[in-house]
Amino acid sequence: MFPGDIPEFRGLFKAPSMRGTDKRPSPDFVKAYMHNGVFKSLKDVVHFYNKRNIAADTSGKEIAFDLRKGPPAGYTALFPPPEVLENVQNVAGVTPAQATTATESNGQVGNLQLSSQQEDDLVNFLKVDSDMVHSIAWRKRLLIKPGKETMPGRPTTHN
Repeated sequence: MFPGDIPEFRGLFKAPSMRGTDKRPSPDFVKAYMHNGVFKSLKDVVHFYNKRNIAADTSGKEIAFDLRKGPPAGYTALFPPPEVLENVQNVAGVTPAQATTATESNGQVGNLQLSSQQEDDLVNFLKVDSDMVHSIAWRKRLLIKPGKETMPGRPTTHN
């Protein structure tokens, strides 16, 4: 028996920490995000979490929909449907303001109602968090105590 054979475990996976999300060996290195590598940038991931349950019509008007029912007639989903519907967070596509304690309507993903600027701000925060991880690793490699020396090219501080 495998975890996928048990309905309450179907589609579940342990999510890794967001720390170091954008860390890469070189700036031109292309990362693959999500369990299947479908997204190639943090911007794509954040946009997906913000608008997974959104469909648009030909004029660009957006509407939220329940993943179990699909988008209404005349609307096209912005993203393909999940591979497995069981255990999907907020499958109903409610906003955080409409959220309930139930998994299918918890408002945690799919219809966050973030603006494009808020999406960009979140991506930049995740990138800064990756820079912090790199900075901490750099200090540990060089065995520099925090507060005693700064990054290369910056003056040493004295306490």
